[in-house]
Amino acid sequence: MGEKQQVSLEDVARYCGLSTVTVSRVLNHSPSVREYNRQKVMEAIEALGYIPNAAARTLARGTTGIIGMITPGLQDPFFSQIVQEVNNGLISHNLFLAISITANQGCDYILQQQRVDGMMLLAPGMEDEFVPRLKSQKVPFVVLDSQNRNADYSCILVDNFDGGYQVGRHFLDLGHRRIGFIGGPRELINSSEREHGLQAALSGEGLSVVRSERGQFCFADGYRIMTAWIGQGVVPPAIFAADCNLALGVITALREHGYRVPQDVSVCGFDDEPMAQEYIPALTIVAQPVSALAECAIEQLMIWIGGGRPKQLIYRLKPKLVVRESTAPRPAD
Repeated sequence: MGEKQQVSLEDVARYCGLSTVTVSRVLNHSPSVREYNRQKVMEAIEALGYIPNAAARTLARGTTGIIGMITPGLQDPFFSQIVQEVNNGLISHNLFLAISITANQGCDYILQQQRVDGMMLLAPGMEDEFVPRLKSQKVPFVVLDSQNRNADYSCILVDNFDGGYQVGRHFLDLGHRRIGFIGGPRELINSSEREHGLQAALSGEGLSVVRSERGQFCFADGYRIMTAWIGQGVVPPAIFAADCNLALGVITALREHGYRVPQDVSVCGFDDEPMAQEYIPALTIVAQPVSALAECAIEQLMIWIGGGRPKQLIYRLKPKLVVRESTAPRPAD
């Protein structure tokens, strides 16, 4: 048997007895087509199994229907949640998401002219590499989780300072006065802002962080740092770990050395990953507004693509403290 012949636009036109121009207008959602003719075209498309030629539609409409995203990877649950939310949001706009992991060559492909209608950059610390390229190619773009607080381009941020401040107030309300901080890499401004927010809350009570140390945003470094503190005999009764995985590493080290969480030590993390709720005890956490991040990014990008200009360039979204089982009132002296 020979291969099944692909159904063409002309085949659809012949089937429904209309012109190819009318069929094309239906496919491109033109409001000038009468409802009766639109229905005839749609019935013909279904009967024949017609699949529109994407390249032809791109030329006709001047758009691709594709939004690109550059990200360093999907291992980080925060990144994967954003990707999922963005994808769901774009589907509602009849758009598709093309993802490029920066470890491969895909970003060079989707950055070529006419390959995408717009771009999202979800690559903290890599803006200096990609933003100039996006600007030079005049591709509409937005940056999520930006490290540039004085950007002259559209950025969607989480107010990490406010998140740290909420943690500080939570510990103070529980009666804690000796509070430690375990953060992420110093070059990531997100981590520094979380510490500054914590310190601002404590300063209002004439207090300061009793001990601070940094590592990578990972379980292993939370475990390592906490084990070292235990070995040195310095265990603050309340600890803010600026990442969910860091916090879980801290709790594991404490429990292995006989400390009860939260009876002996309260621990709060950042980023509401699934493991935060499933761990025992369930982790008190600062949850980032992932859905709002995605919605805002899509909204701003659609404005740029449509030729407009957003009312502001930098949007700071508020995180939310979610109190669970890993924090408790200060132990009695």
